[in-house]
Amino acid sequence: MISCFAEQGQYDPLPTEVQVPIIFAGVNGLVSISLQGFIGNSDYSQLDPIPVDKITKWEQEFRAHLTGSQGALLQKISEGVINPELEAEIKKVRLLTRIP
Repeated sequence: MISCFAEQGQYDPLPTEVQVPIIFAGVNGLVSISLQGFIGNSDYSQLDPIPVDKITKWEQEFRAHLTGSQGALLQKISEGVINPELEAEIKKVRLLTRIP
């Protein structure tokens, strides 16, 4: 299921700093947390049971949020050093962001 994340058009590559938080959210269960209310079930603990169209919509909206209001975070990620503090910041941004 992780393969639906960060899909890119042939001539429209995603910057690495945008891919990192999306993939981080997927592999750390943060997508399941944010989709619980959106799809009406709080029993999702992994990505597999979540319909692909819901994940795709979440990813598109999270990507728009990142590029629209998280420039400072993206700048830190683009520097190429992911440390525990930056991981915590990525998680915080994801958990504090209300995206259906």
